[in-house]
Amino acid sequence: VAEAGDLAAKGGLTLDKARDLVGRMMVVKGLDAPEYYTVRGWMAEWIEQKEGSASESSMKTYRHAVTKFVGSLKDAADRGLEHLTDKDIRTFRDGEKKLGKSVTTCNQFVKVVRMALRVARIRGVIRRNPAEGLPPLVNTERARRLPFTLPEVKLMLKAANWEWRGAVLLGLYGGLRVKDATDLRW
Repeated sequence: VAEAGDLAAKGGLTLDKARDLVGRMMVVKGLDAPEYYTVRGWMAEWIEQKEGSASESSMKTYRHAVTKFVGSLKDAADRGLEHLTDKDIRTFRDGEKKLGKSVTTCNQFVKVVRMALRVARIRGVIRRNPAEGLPPLVNTERARRLPFTLPEVKLMLKAANWEWRGAVLLGLYGGLRVKDATDLRW
C-alpha cells in the first residue's frame, strides 16, 4: 500500500502498476492474483480454450469472427478487456455491414464475441458483458431461396469438372448443400 501511495504521489501510478500491486498483495495474503487481459489477449485465450470442445467448422467461424473483431479495434485491442464497450461492438458490427457482409454474418460475428465475453464474465475477468444488450440486426434482405430447376442442374453438370459434378449430383440426389457436399471426406 505504501508503494502505491509513493507511486501516486510521484504521478507514476498507472492502471497496470495498480493491478500488479493488488495482485502481489493478494498473493501475500494467500489468494490467487486476479486475471487481467487485454481484448486481444482474452480473445486468444478464449479461442485456445475452445480448441477440442468445438467442431473444426465452428472453430473456423470463431477464429474468423475474433480476428475480424480484434482487427476492427486497431490499437484499442491492446487495452484492458474491462474497457471494452457496447459501442465498440456495435461499431464493429455496423462496419462489417457497411463492408457488404450479410445481416446473418454480422449477427453471427456479434454472437461469437458475446460468447467469448460471457466466459470472461463468468470467470470474473469482467463484471459485465458489453455485448449482452446489443440487439441483432433485423434481416430484411432475406430472399426466399428456390431449388434449382432441372434445366439449371443440367447446365451446372455440363459446366462442372468431374469434382464439382459429384457435388452437384450429391445436391440433386442427396439434398446436400454445396458446402456440405464439398466438406465430405471419403
